[in-house]
Amino acid sequence: IEWVQADGYYLWLHTTQRAWMLRERMHKLEVRLEAAGFVRVHRSAMVRVPAVVTLDVSAHEATVTLRSGAKVRVARDRVAALRAVVGA
Repeated sequence: IEWVQADGYYLWLHTTQRAWMLRERMHKLEVRLEAAGFVRVHRSAMVRVPAVVTLDVSAHEATVTLRSGAKVRVARDRVAALRAVVGA
């Protein structure tokens, strides 16, 4: 799993090839995946830290690009914490 996206009461688990749907709360999965190197980057997204290639911060938005090429939005209040974990 590269990243997780919340969609209402469901979560999409994204890999480099495809995505699977899971009925689970983001918070519960966040607690389970934290030890596996995942970090919450937005209220509706988590990413696996080793999959992060770049962190792009502009005046209007912040995004991470993952190894698969996927771009995931990062909340402004989570940029500093993500930088600390990624080492950017």
